[in-house]
Formats: sequence, C-alpha cells, structure tokens
Amino acid sequence: MRSKSVRLPWWLSRRDLVAAFLLAIVANVVVAWGLVQEAPMPGETVATSDARARAWWRAFVGPEPAVVHVQDHTLFIGYRRVHLQGGAHAPRAFDDHDVTNLKWEAAGFPFLGLESHRVWKAERNELHGGVPIEPRIVSPGSGHYGWIDSLPLRVRPVPFAANVLLYVFVVVLSHRFGRWPARARPARRPLRPAVADAG
Repeated sequence: MRSKSVRLPWWLSRRDLVAAFLLAIVANVVVAWGLVQEAPMPGETVATSDARARAWWRAFVGPEPAVVHVQDHTLFIGYRRVHLQGGAHAPRAFDDHDVTNLKWEAAGFPFLGLESHRVWKAERNELHGGVPIEPRIVSPGSGHYGWIDSLPLRVRPVPFAANVLLYVFVVVLSHRFGRWPARARPARRPLRPAVADAG
C-alpha cells in the first residue's frame, strides 16, 4: 500500500515549515542569551535542600565532598543560577581558595532550554557547555546578584524541544494571518478586449 503523504494547508509550504523550525531554533538561543545578559529583576532566592545540592555536585563535578554549601540559588525570569561550594569544611569566605566552586546556569523562555556549568578552585577554572563573555555584574548597584561571565549553549533536550515547538507555532500562526488577506481578497477578472462590430 502506498503511504499517504501529509498534506499541508494552502497557506503553508514545506519550505515555510522548514524556515519556521530554523527560525525557532535560532530564536530559542537568542532569547535565552538575552535573558541571561539582562536578567530581569527581581531575582528570587530559592530554598535548596542538601540532597538536591549534592545531586547537582555529583552530576557536574564528581564525588561529593564532606560539605556542600549553597552559596547562591537565584531564579530570574527565564534564567536560573546555582552556585555551590564544596570541600572538607564549610567555606570561610566567598572566595575561599580551599574549596571547589560549581556554578550551574540555565536559561530560556518559557522553559530553561540551554545550560552550562563552570568549576573553579584556586587557579583552576573550567567552563563546560558555555560561551565565555566579558564578566559583568548582573544588576549593577544591587550588590547581591553576582556576575555574568558566560552564556549557556548546551541543550537540555526536552525543554529546548518544547520551546522550539512553541516558537514554530507562533511563527506559523503569524504567517497564517499574514496570508489571510491574500486569500480573502477576491480575484480580479481579466478585462476582455473590446470586440469590433461585425459591421
């Protein structure tokens, strides 16, 4: 039996659909990076259990140390940042060189579709799944929202796909309404040339 091909509506071609998917993928990245750099205020501090913090540590650093301290877990609009410090003892200061630091970031809207993480201790500083940028304060003058020094690029499959499908729907819907006037307008009938009298 011959399989029936999917028929698209008159106002949407396969080329339009491919273009919508490509545009949605690019928009996904652009929106996520814009949210990281702008970090819409205010940020909301999120309570984090020790078990959750240790799960993050195992996922991105490795074997968990004796102490895992949550230095920061802030949720912005479309942007989440987690900063953990781990070592044989609790950190004595924010920049304690005896502990290892993990910063995990995720961004996207409405779902956090991209992520990256950075691990550093003393002279060691490694960025994974991100694009480094010139460091700057998230919210100048606030004093407690930290620094931005990279943009996430590693895909989180399910949230990223959900964002892409949502953006495709928006693009296709706008394309549909853009083509509606052309369909609704009645076609003009061609003018017939005047017929000469037979005489």
